[in-house]
Amino acid sequence: MSATISTEEIMSKWLPGMHGGTFGGNPVCAAAANAVLDEFERQHILENVNAVGAYLGQRLVELQARHPVVGDARGIGLMRAIEFDHEDGTPAPEVWDAVKAKALEHHMITLNCGVHGNGMRFATPLNVTPDIIDEGVGILDQSMCELGY
Repeated sequence: MSATISTEEIMSKWLPGMHGGTFGGNPVCAAAANAVLDEFERQHILENVNAVGAYLGQRLVELQARHPVVGDARGIGLMRAIEFDHEDGTPAPEVWDAVKAKALEHHMITLNCGVHGNGMRFATPLNVTPDIIDEGVGILDQSMCELGY
């Protein structure tokens, strides 16, 4: 499912039949989308994203304060990232590689991001709990401590 949002000025130039989609108007897709939105409401998913996302952001800032190699902690909601930097602020992809390997030893799979290869992305499930956030941040903290960072 998808939607297109535009201005009236742009869309007034599109005539009927100039755009479409493979599943446009498909009642099964529409029913599935409505069911997903119902579950979002029933499970309070957006509230969880806001609350646990803020908690994750706080925990990453705490991690940054404990480990000088974490040069940046940023993001919104549950889409967050940290960057590994040298003391002079230059990217430290080799630190990221070491932390990634150590975290994997502790059964945590991580995601890379950033143009310099020094970023770690956090893209959790939307229904993640603070306990799971604590477990993941704890593994990162332990991994950096074991590496002397």
